[in-house]
Amino acid sequence: MKIYARKKGVSVPYNFSHGGTNDIYDGDTLIGEAIARGYHIVPSMQAYPQAEWDNNIFVMTPDPPYSDEEKNRAKRTMEELAFTITRYEFLNFFWWIFKIISTNGLWIGPTSLKNKRAYCFETVAVIANAARQGSFPEDYATCGVDIYASGHYKPKDQV
Repeated sequence: MKIYARKKGVSVPYNFSHGGTNDIYDGDTLIGEAIARGYHIVPSMQAYPQAEWDNNIFVMTPDPPYSDEEKNRAKRTMEELAFTITRYEFLNFFWWIFKIISTNGLWIGPTSLKNKRAYCFETVAVIANAARQGSFPEDYATCGVDIYASGHYKPKDQV
C-alpha cells in the first residue's frame, strides 16, 4: 500500500495491512472484522492482546463523531455481515495489485457484496457508508490509505 499511497500523494503514518470496526455492545467494546474464516464480531481483547492495542493498532474515529442513529446503522450492518456468513475475499490481493500497477487505477474485482465475500477494508467502508451515506463511493475498492486520507476519520489521539 506504500506504492498506492505515493501514487495518491498521501503520506500515511502507518502501514495499514488490516482494518476492522469497533462498536460498543452493552458496555463491551467489540470489533467486527473480515478475517480468513469470514466476518465476525468478537470482544476487542479477545481479537488482539493488550500489547497489540498498545503498539501495533492504529485507531481512527469518525469526524465528526457518529450520531446515535448513525451508530445504530453501523451496528446493524456489522451484524448483517456477521450473521449472513460473509466470507473473506482472498482474491482482493490480486485486484489491488492490478489497481496499483494500472495507469488509471482500474478496479477489476467485484463491485458489490452479492457473492457474500468481502475483504477487511471493504467491510469498514461498507459499514461507514451505512452509518453516513457516501463516505466511500467505491467501498468495494477501499483500503486503509483511502480511509486515512478520506477526511472522514481522525486518529484517536487527535480527537
